Amino acid sequence: MNIVSLDNISRARGSRTLFHEISFGIDEGDKVGVIGVNGCGKSTLLRMIAGQEEVDSGRITWRKNLRIAFLAQDVEAEPDQTVRDYLFALGGERLELIRDYESACEELERLRSGSSREDSNRLNVSRTDAESIEAAEHKLDELTARLNQTNAWNFEGEVRSLLRELGIDRLDQPIEELSGGRRKKVALARALIDDVDLLILDEPTNHLDVETIVWLEEKLERMSAAILMVTHDRYFLESIVDRIVEIEDETVYRYPGSYSVYLEKKAEREALQQRTRQRAANLLKKELVWLQRQPKARGTKQKARIDRADQLAERAGTGKEVEEGFAFKARMQRLGKRVLEVRNLSKSFGAGPLFGGFEHAFKQGERIGLVGPNGAGKTTFLEIITGRLAPDTGDVNTGINTRFGYFDQHAEEFQSEERVIDFIRKRAGDVIELEDGKQDAVRVLEYFYFDGRLQYTAVNRLSGGERRRLQLVYVLMSNPNFLILDEPTNDLDVRTLGTLEEFLQSYPGCLVVVSHDRYFMDRVVDQLLVFDGHGQITGFNGAFSAYIKEKRAGKANAIGVANTVGATNQSNNADDSKHPVRKKRFSFKEKREFAQLEEQITELERERDELTALLSGGETDTGILADSGVRFEQVELELKQNYARWEELADSVESTD
Repeated sequence: MNIVSLDNISRARGSRTLFHEISFGIDEGDKVGVIGVNGCGKSTLLRMIAGQEEVDSGRITWRKNLRIAFLAQDVEAEPDQTVRDYLFALGGERLELIRDYESACEELERLRSGSSREDSNRLNVSRTDAESIEAAEHKLDELTARLNQTNAWNFEGEVRSLLRELGIDRLDQPIEELSGGRRKKVALARALIDDVDLLILDEPTNHLDVETIVWLEEKLERMSAAILMVTHDRYFLESIVDRIVEIEDETVYRYPGSYSVYLEKKAEREALQQRTRQRAANLLKKELVWLQRQPKARGTKQKARIDRADQLAERAGTGKEVEEGFAFKARMQRLGKRVLEVRNLSKSFGAGPLFGGFEHAFKQGERIGLVGPNGAGKTTFLEIITGRLAPDTGDVNTGINTRFGYFDQHAEEFQSEERVIDFIRKRAGDVIELEDGKQDAVRVLEYFYFDGRLQYTAVNRLSGGERRRLQLVYVLMSNPNFLILDEPTNDLDVRTLGTLEEFLQSYPGCLVVVSHDRYFMDRVVDQLLVFDGHGQITGFNGAFSAYIKEKRAGKANAIGVANTVGATNQSNNADDSKHPVRKKRFSFKEKREFAQLEEQITELERERDELTALLSGGETDTGILADSGVRFEQVELELKQNYARWEELADSVESTD
């Protein structure tokens, strides 16, 4: 049964049309993911369906008495609003009863606690105190009776359980005092706290730690309500949605199925469009030849041929053409023998240590992910190794040829009134040196989906996601050989993430990434530094998803990447932290495996290059394209596994020669 219908909806932002006369519906129990580039109107669409923003034209129809919960990207709270007030601000009898019951319990506890302290200093509690306690007890009894009458006890238990699972315990704390991650958890709790028919989520995984993301994923999978969401987390999409709505070129395309099915169907659609454009272009050439041979058009027949040529030109020009031969591959300065070394690194904030006694020598080609709970020190670590922040103890030695590119979480500089193209040219230059030659700033911006209109738009008029994308272009155009990405997936759309992943997979320098996005991390890093939030950093060789799986099974062991030096056992392990454990000698069998791996990697790289050429060439057979796409993913996975094993064996095999 249909619960929301959109009929011929149009919406613009100033002179920019977001969508024009789009129509689709949401049925009971649907799980719908909304996809599109930054600035295409995804959040606007969600707000309109939530009833928080008007349409320019068209009509949205909601089923009568439809219950909707909406999680916005940003948590907006009133000044001095407490967690409790924010959670229960939506109203409803059960929520109001639970809010009043929780407040009454805390008030009675406060009064009793105060009278107990006074009682230790004098024999009798004042009559006023006793009356206050009695009044509080009476109020609590009344609320208890009302909870019984409305059968709200189970609901109260569910609310308590939800808050406990999200780690929300201080209901009297002002929202403005919370960190970004905790604010997001409180907003998430408010969206999930009551039964609804439609749950609308705008980037629900932003600022959440991976444990909470996995918890939310499992909760939404079990939910019977309809869900409409925007998210860049592709594992999250794959697990939850059964339908994709893509906003592109001011319209919407609907794809039944999961995210992986969407990828297949979109490839088929674009291949069909490409063939249509090619046929139109061929016909157009014939029409133009005919027109050039004719005298100036006078008759109806000739006028019809001209009109037909105009239509073909329009069809042939539809779609975004990417000039062949341009691949964004960095041409960076060669790293020296010493890239970056940290010794006995320690940092504390407040009462507790973030990390202590950490040591590691970064090498060219390393692809390391930093993971751990919010507030564990990951960003602080990045600030220290890039020289923005001093450690409490220890040394950071940067190689003479090491050039950092730091994509941080702050984009204050990107509020300029300059046009996008002028902003980039002023800061990064007119051209960039790439592996296959020079490219100008215009082409590089186009590669990251800044078309002509956006390039001549003022930076401060871009959407938040577009500004974040511009920040990425700015960092990459500096051609760093040590690239640091701090939460790069926040605010970037799925298509831009795919382009960034493609760039990173061929990036030859040293890469360090902080992200909670499992899909992104699995594609671009092969080892982890795990910040436990209690002063310890441990290493893990393998994919992020493998680490999460082992951690949930209680088996995550520190191996390989770095010395494990906790803040509480620095003195016991001081010698170990300075002298790495000697590698064991490998057997003949393992040396043979190493040689075979090199052959396999060479062959797989050759096949990958052939598949890349086929997929980006003129092939029009959808069956061949689909099979090649599947094989390409398999080759990428096999290469990733072989690279990881080769790197594991490399140093040890050399020691036996």
